[in-house]
Amino acid sequence: MLKILYLHGLESEQGGAKVEYLSASHYVYAPAINYYDPNLLGQIVFSIETFKPDVIIGSSMGGYFANELSIKFNTSAILLNPALLAPPVRLNLNDTEIRLSNRIIVTVLGKRDTVLPYQATLDFLKKSNHCRVEMREYGHRTPFEEFIDICEKYLK
Repeated sequence: MLKILYLHGLESEQGGAKVEYLSASHYVYAPAINYYDPNLLGQIVFSIETFKPDVIIGSSMGGYFANELSIKFNTSAILLNPALLAPPVRLNLNDTEIRLSNRIIVTVLGKRDTVLPYQATLDFLKKSNHCRVEMREYGHRTPFEEFIDICEKYLK
């Protein structure tokens, strides 16, 4: 069983079907996140140091956080439509330059994403030798069936 930290998006809520699905076969910590809370960074860092996840899964704003935390803690990550290039809230954990973790398993982008259009993110990701990118036929929110497919493919 893997230990998974699941970080929801900016306008999403804690829990739900995706977390229930993950919890059926893994240890999952999926905190409620207020991305504008000035104490958030300390809370998340404490959570990671305590929980010690094997992988961080993050969606949208959670994908940006997952990448940054993956760099800091050398942890694998799965990024779903991550807000890498224009996060509304920045962590500034590593430095001011946006860079990718070398532990990312996969970044999945929705071709019909109108919240974070995929092309700029895809161009940025192409600069990395170690990041596998998958394009899927959906919008910003990852449909549950697609989420299951991604997890079955990459959480082994």
